[in-house]
Amino acid sequence: MKTLSKLEPIVENVVTKRLRKTLDICAKRNMLTLIFGETGRGKSLTAAHWCAKRPNARHIMLDAATSQPMLVRRIARELLGECRGSTEENKNAIERYLLDNETILVIDEANQLLEPPSLSAKKKNMEYLRLNLWEKTRTSVALIFTTYSLGEFEHGRLSAFLEQFLGRAMNRCDIPSGVFSISEVTPIVRAVFPEATPELIAAAVEIAGGTGKLRSLVAYLNIMRELVADDSSMTPDAALLLDIRDNYEKGGEWPQE
Repeated sequence: MKTLSKLEPIVENVVTKRLRKTLDICAKRNMLTLIFGETGRGKSLTAAHWCAKRPNARHIMLDAATSQPMLVRRIARELLGECRGSTEENKNAIERYLLDNETILVIDEANQLLEPPSLSAKKKNMEYLRLNLWEKTRTSVALIFTTYSLGEFEHGRLSAFLEQFLGRAMNRCDIPSGVFSISEVTPIVRAVFPEATPELIAAAVEIAGGTGKLRSLVAYLNIMRELVADDSSMTPDAALLLDIRDNYEKGGEWPQE
């Protein structure tokens, strides 16, 4: 897990504050916690910062289509520093560690737990976290989902299984789709350009509503800051920010022939 000094800076906004509050409740109340939100909304970075400030918290990023053996090995490496052989040996070592050490597990990209093709594999993943870790060892567990929403847990194709999981996960944060222009985007822009004009903020909102969401916006703002620092003739305005976006996402303008 990265230390604070190695993490990208984070700008506080309405979403990061809500995420921290949700994780605080998870830790304090030992509640099974579910966090849902689109990619690029700051879930992973906020969780990484939150965990880095707590020596007993672990931020675990899952690999694609995680099976239960993969999940167990990943947790074992994070908690124990190594894998102990078979899946059962690792499970037993993890449980002993969690019984002896108060720990908070923040499982990121938890949607990968639901990617294995068979329903039984999906169930094994979710039930391992719920039964073996949260219930058996009383460990605080938070799961962060990107491609699944609270609505899909309640009404999607896996709802017959996932809805019973919801009944035990009383602490939830469901980030609405679409960005909040005032309380989410504006603080990010003003952290880089304190004198940002309404036009620049409007351009930032447009970019944040695109495919890359806030992740792309932060990258383009940093590029604009570097360009302006290198060339005093440049002005950090809406036109320049949108030009940067177009150059990276579209390859720039093409001749009209």
